[in-house]
Amino acid sequence: MKTRRIILLICIAMAGVLLMSCRKDKKEEEPVVVTVTPSPTIETTPEVTPTPAVTEEPEEEEDGEELTDQQAIEKIEAILGEENYYFELLDDHLNVSDRLYYIFEVSDGVNVIEPNIIVDKLSGEVLCYNSDGTTAPFTEHPLYNKAGSAEGQEEGTADKGIGKEQALKLLSEIPRETLQLSKELKEYVIIYDDWPSNIKGNECYGINVYEKGDTKNTLAGIYYVALDGSKIYLYDTIKDEEIDITPKK
Repeated sequence: MKTRRIILLICIAMAGVLLMSCRKDKKEEEPVVVTVTPSPTIETTPEVTPTPAVTEEPEEEEDGEELTDQQAIEKIEAILGEENYYFELLDDHLNVSDRLYYIFEVSDGVNVIEPNIIVDKLSGEVLCYNSDGTTAPFTEHPLYNKAGSAEGQEEGTADKGIGKEQALKLLSEIPRETLQLSKELKEYVIIYDDWPSNIKGNECYGINVYEKGDTKNTLAGIYYVALDGSKIYLYDTIKDEEIDITPKK
C-alpha cells in the first residue's frame, strides 16, 4: 500500500515535470511579434524664389532733327556776336566719341584762324577741334577771346557815344563815290578791327570792306570812324595816309 503511494507520487511528480517542460517548449516556440509603427513621411515643398525681371532701359535719345550746316554756323555766330567771319564746311560727318559734328574752317577774309570749329549736329554744342584730333571748350578759341574783348570795348566806349554798328551806319551814309567804291557799302563784306586805332589824335574803329563771293579776299577799302562819331577817315593806299571824309554839317 505504501509502495503504491510512493509510485503514485513519483508518477505525479514526473507528470508535473513533463507538463512544465511542455509549457516551456511552447513558450519558446511562440514567435515574438514586434509591432513597428511607421513614422509619417513629411513632404517638403521647396520654396521657389522668383527671379526679378530685368527691364532694359532704352538709351536716351535727343529730341529734334539734326542741325543744317547753316544752323550750325548760326550757333557759332551767336557766340561771336556780329563780327563777320567766313566759315568753310570741311566735313559734315565728323565722328568724335560716337557723336557727329560739322567741322568748319574759319577765316577773317584774309587769314585762316586756327583751330577749326566743330558743332554737334544734335545738341548744337560748339567746340574747338585741334590739329591733333582733340577737342577743347570753345572758350579757348582766339575768336572767343576777341569777341569778349570787343564786347568789353563796346561797354567801355558807350559813354563816348557810339558802337561798331553805329559807326558802320555813319559810314554807309557817305556816298560811294566819296568812299571810292564801285557799289553801295551794303553789297560788301564788313570786317572790323579787333582794336581801336589812333588816327590824327582820335580813337577810331577800323572798318575793312571786302568783295563778296569768289573775290572775298579782295580788299575794297579801309575806313576809320571815331569812337564818338565826330570823324570819319578813308585810308588812301596810294598816298599811304588817312583822308578826312567827315560830312560837313
